[in-house]
Amino acid sequence: MSDLTVIAVPNTMGTGLKHPLAFISSRPSPNRSVLRSNQPSFSGTVSEAPRKSRFKKAVGFLYSCVLVSAGFMGRGYWDALWVKPDNQVVSVHDGDTLTLANGEKVRLYGIDAPELTQPFGEKAQQYLEKLVKGKTVSVNQKGKSFDRKVCILTIDGVDINREMVRAGLAFEEPHYAHGEYHQDEIFAHKAQRGLWSSIKKVERPWDYRKRHRNTPHQSNHTFQNPLRNEQDVFISFQKTFVV
Repeated sequence: MSDLTVIAVPNTMGTGLKHPLAFISSRPSPNRSVLRSNQPSFSGTVSEAPRKSRFKKAVGFLYSCVLVSAGFMGRGYWDALWVKPDNQVVSVHDGDTLTLANGEKVRLYGIDAPELTQPFGEKAQQYLEKLVKGKTVSVNQKGKSFDRKVCILTIDGVDINREMVRAGLAFEEPHYAHGEYHQDEIFAHKAQRGLWSSIKKVERPWDYRKRHRNTPHQSNHTFQNPLRNEQDVFISFQKTFVV
């Protein structure tokens, strides 16, 4: 049903008086709810406020859950998962040793790269620098050797230790890795990558170090040689006190 609309119009005769003129419109009256929805400044303010309130409540709830979980699981659990800012690599010493921003020295677990004085030693160092230097790494400590942590390093889920072996720039240490990187070494060998591309066989780093520790100019100082067992200790003790 159409509504009756009364419209006041000014007098065209210049008297300044307004006379009510009525006419019947065939159009239905406008819907007031539609008119109100067409006012963006008013309706926007009303609709955004509840959204912000709900968002703040959700963030507060999640934050409370994290605090409660941290209390139950303990600090050590979260420290193991949290990537600290001081885990940034600041220097790389060779193909398997580096230093973090917090001053900690890290030895890569389960692998052994050629020494710098060996073939491919410098290439291994350069490749490790390319992988990690200046980047923040996740550190999974497996043990400790002297003043160094023995760790598996990862960046965005990529195992850096494994990458060194697959690139043919490090050997797997069989006594420590227990076959963890054995297939990666086979892959590099078949693909003739890095040190496996050399016609001349590259000496294993642990054999290289052992051979150089036993050179004549060092053998006179028995305290510098590693003592392997109790018999070596006894023989060294006898030599020390022989007149």
